Amino acid sequence: EYVKELSPKLAPSFSKLVHSVDENIDEISFNSSDGRGFKVSETDRKIFDKKEFLSSEEKIFSGTITVLNSHDNTGKIQIESDEIPLGEYKFDVQKQIRFPEYLSSAMRKKLMYRCYCKISFDPSTLKEQIIGIRIIEKL
Repeated sequence: EYVKELSPKLAPSFSKLVHSVDENIDEISFNSSDGRGFKVSETDRKIFDKKEFLSSEEKIFSGTITVLNSHDNTGKIQIESDEIPLGEYKFDVQKQIRFPEYLSSAMRKKLMYRCYCKISFDPSTLKEQIIGIRIIEKL
């Protein structure tokens, strides 16, 4: 319980500290006279870089495709649902359903979709944000 309370308070400070390590500073060390201490290096800095991943949890939402690139099956979709925060998101399409007619028939129509969310996680704030959508199925 205490770790959950302490983590959000410490993460921003540690992130700022480890991002001080760069091409001019190899590592930062803190040592005490009794041998206790710690150091941060380039490896530690990478721990605090933002990470992107595809959620394994399926979501169903209503949305309208507003931009479509049929060459690479990407575009933008306006989401109007409680499942995912309202807004316009970039999307791509799962490989098994990639053919031009599939999405072009949905252009500018409000339809239901099943998807996975693309998430950005920021270790310095411990927050996740949806940055995109992978469409699995048009319902």
